[in-house]
Amino acid sequence: MKRVNTSLAIFILLFVIALAITYFYFSAKNHIVIIPSQTGDLKYTDEMATFGTLGDYFGGVLNPILGFITFSALLFTIHLQLKQNEEAKKQYFENRFYNLLNIHNNLIDNLNFKNKTQRSSFSELINTILIPTAETNPIFNAKTSTGSPVVISRTKRKYRNFNKNENGYFGHYFRNLYRILIIIDKSSLDAEDKNDYARIVRAQLSSDELIVLYFNCLPAVCDKGQFRKLVIKYNLLEHLSIEKDKRNKTVVNEKNYREQIFTLGHKVMTIGQEVSTYMPKTDSDTLGAFGKSGSVGLSELKDAIQKHKNSHSHYKKSLTNNKIISKPFSQ
Repeated sequence: MKRVNTSLAIFILLFVIALAITYFYFSAKNHIVIIPSQTGDLKYTDEMATFGTLGDYFGGVLNPILGFITFSALLFTIHLQLKQNEEAKKQYFENRFYNLLNIHNNLIDNLNFKNKTQRSSFSELINTILIPTAETNPIFNAKTSTGSPVVISRTKRKYRNFNKNENGYFGHYFRNLYRILIIIDKSSLDAEDKNDYARIVRAQLSSDELIVLYFNCLPAVCDKGQFRKLVIKYNLLEHLSIEKDKRNKTVVNEKNYREQIFTLGHKVMTIGQEVSTYMPKTDSDTLGAFGKSGSVGLSELKDAIQKHKNSHSHYKKSLTNNKIISKPFSQ
């Protein structure tokens, strides 16, 4: 409607200008004056000549005006074209997004794990593979590729082995979910629109899906961290329940947070070291992948991680200062 009104206004303006010029032209041409000459003869004088100056005046005034109108119309056309291109890009994005979302739901409908179908497949995976027995210590002592000691949860170890050997059950589901997040992140949308579409994705995920997603994106499980970065960026685990386990006898602090036990969805065990990989690397108002979760355990863990980083930074700074102080004086 705005475009039609603007075009109509330009047309009316040009029509009025053309009408004024036509009026002056015919008024001058049809007006002839008879005057006596010096010899006594009658002489007919066409007053068109008297309007020569007036014509030059109008030409000098109207040419810049018409040029300006033409230039403005060109700019307006370019603006409309750019706007239409942006709308076309957004329409293309929405088509891809909702097509992938439909594929995502179709993949869920066709999931089957140990005779459990659809979203029940995730519950079956959790109940039969991830939940340890009551007498099992949830912490597993391991070593890195360089031989350094490291602790991981037994739950992560179990899921990593499952993902390595039985990836056919859920691999296509997570690859499609990752693809949806990729097209959101790489789109030309502004940050708020990207977050809105990510919230649509998050709304599709059940509690058990979030638990499995958590373990799927831990380091050394499915990729080199690309999936986890998007999960953190778009707060995909915000609705995942996570609390300190009752077996924690001490307060979570910067020295013990790695070995502290946490419970996901009130049934699956993990440890602070793994939870910390989803937390923000810098001081932030959010809890990383957990968004604005109200979990007390997460808030304590965040504070402990921040204190650890601060103390580590202070330690490195003190080492640097000591090296400077102990540097021998040279003549």
